[in-house]
Amino acid sequence: MTLVRKNQFVITIMFKFTEQKNEKTDYIIGGDWTELKKTWDKYNKAKDDQDDAKMEQFAKKINRLQDKLGIAKTIFS
Repeated sequence: MTLVRKNQFVITIMFKFTEQKNEKTDYIIGGDWTELKKTWDKYNKAKDDQDDAKMEQFAKKINRLQDKLGIAKTIFS
């Protein structure tokens, strides 16, 4: 096998591995859950401070994260 032939084989193998890697890793999902918890904490603090603008901002972020994680969205009133 020539050097060029060996490199083609390595490149083919590399593309096959990256091609099948479409799922999120547990690390990324764990980070999303951590971000959701922190956002809930910030929302509750803004609610205690009666800051409607921040509450709305955090409510949108909570819904976006819940959608990203595939869980039911919270209805804010």
